[in-house]
Amino acid sequence: MNEGDFPTLKNKSTAEFLKALRDKLETARSYSDAHAVNVQQRYITRYDKRSQEKSFTIGESVLVLQKDSNSSKVFSKGIGPAIIF
Repeated sequence: MNEGDFPTLKNKSTAEFLKALRDKLETARSYSDAHAVNVQQRYITRYDKRSQEKSFTIGESVLVLQKDSNSSKVFSKGIGPAIIF
């Protein structure tokens, strides 16, 4: 390899380097924020398609699912029947 094969350095000052870095980070942050908003909205839309509002009336018998600290959500234990009052 010859000395001419190496790229030449652009000898930026520290201030110029930090300003360019700050600009790049700001661009990345703004892109990240916009992407997060889009993904969150997509998640909300998908969740709302299958969700239903639940309401209970006084005197109604219900089963209460309580998370068991030793297992996952799938294996929650039922307490009840309980009466709404």
